[in-house]
Amino acid sequence: MKRLFQQVLSKLNPDRMYFQYSGFYDFPLGIIASHGGRKYLLEREFDDGLDEYEDFFRVYDITGISLRQGERIWDHLDAFTENFLCAVRINEMTFDEDRRRWIGVSVFQKLQNAYKMQSSVT
Repeated sequence: MKRLFQQVLSKLNPDRMYFQYSGFYDFPLGIIASHGGRKYLLEREFDDGLDEYEDFFRVYDITGISLRQGERIWDHLDAFTENFLCAVRINEMTFDEDRRRWIGVSVFQKLQNAYKMQSSVT
């Protein structure tokens, strides 16, 4: 039901993409969102050297990845390394006021362009 609600909101606000997230420290630690028929995982990790979370998200294409009932995508991050697309700095992204509901679609448009470029090379 929540996913359907997010899809309706996204259609009403085409410049926003509503997402699911896991963990939070100033910004989400992990985001799952869909745009343009593709599904993306954005994640950031803790940097022990800086004693701080990274200021960028690693972006993975997880389109078509299926999980068994009860599995969480967050538990399988190591399996997605071959699906890595790019890194996106947080300051290049637009979030809602509390940073927990939506992200500006401009980042996804950039990802789609990167995917198209990657597909044309292979």
